[in-house]
Amino acid sequence: MKEEKQEKFKTLILAGFEREELFQIVRLIKSAFPNDNSVVFGSATEYNLKWTLGHLLEELHKEHREMQKIEQDRAKEAEKKS
Repeated sequence: MKEEKQEKFKTLILAGFEREELFQIVRLIKSAFPNDNSVVFGSATEYNLKWTLGHLLEELHKEHREMQKIEQDRAKEAEKKS
């Protein structure tokens, strides 16, 4: 069986912040790491607080990979149109 290379992510899980505060924090962290696509953000919800940390990280990393794929596809489409 072929072993998959484990992606390494830097993950921040935030709780207790208002929506705009979350966006400010994300912008601040992204500005500190402008070329680092391995930074993953998540926020605690009433639903995911019942999960184990491992499960939450797994879900956040899965969503992050999906979003990266969408962004790559959009960039390719934009490039084709130019």
